[in-house]
Amino acid sequence: MSTVNNQYADDEEDMGRCKRTCKSNKLFHGVDMFVSFMILCCSFVLLAEIRSFAGFLLPTYFAVFACLIFGFAVYTPKWVHTYCPFYCTFFGRGMTYLMLGSVTLAFDHHGFSIATGSIAIVTAFIYFSFCLINKWCNGSKFACTELPVPIIVRGEDDDTERNNQLKQQHSSSESETEIDGMNKTAAERALRALDKEQNIQEHTATESDRALAVMIDPNL
Repeated sequence: MSTVNNQYADDEEDMGRCKRTCKSNKLFHGVDMFVSFMILCCSFVLLAEIRSFAGFLLPTYFAVFACLIFGFAVYTPKWVHTYCPFYCTFFGRGMTYLMLGSVTLAFDHHGFSIATGSIAIVTAFIYFSFCLINKWCNGSKFACTELPVPIIVRGEDDDTERNNQLKQQHSSSESETEIDGMNKTAAERALRALDKEQNIQEHTATESDRALAVMIDPNL
C-alpha cells in the first residue's frame, strides 16, 4: 500500500499533482467532505422553499456538485484526472469552491445559504493560499505541495495484478504455441525419416531380389 500512497497510477500522465502525497495533508479530505456536506444540506433547505425555476435548478446543481466533491474525496476515477485535471490542483479546487460559494450567496434571503456560501469562499481562499505558498516556497519542507490521494485508492495494484495475469496468459499461450510448433516439427521430421527408411528398405529389397535372380539365372 505504500507504493499506492506514493503514486496513484503510474500509467496516467494526466494525474499530475495528484500522484504524490504527504501524511500531513490528509486534512483536505475532511475539509472537502465538510464543505460538500454543508452545500448538500443547503440545497435541501433551498429545495424545500422553491419560489421560482431558478430556485429549483440551482439547488439541484448544488446537490450534484456536493455529491461529486464528497465522492471524489473518497475515490477519484481516472477519467477525472484526464478530463478535469484542474480539480487536482489547489487553484482548480479553490475555483470550484469559489464558484459554488458565490452562487450560494445569491440566496441571501436564507441565513443557512449565507453561512454555507461564506464557508465555501473561505475554503476557496485557503486553497488559493496554498497555491501561492507552493509557488513562492517550492521545495520547502513546510510547504504541502500536493493534494492527497483519495481515501480509497484503486488502480495501481489492480492494474499491476491484471497486467501480470495478462502477461502470464500471454506467456503461457506463447509457450503452448512453441510447444505445438516443436511437436509438429518433430512429427514431420519423424515422418520424413520413416519415409526415407522405407525407401531404403524397398531399394535394398529390390537389389536383393535382383541379385538372387542373377544367381539363379545368369542369363538375366
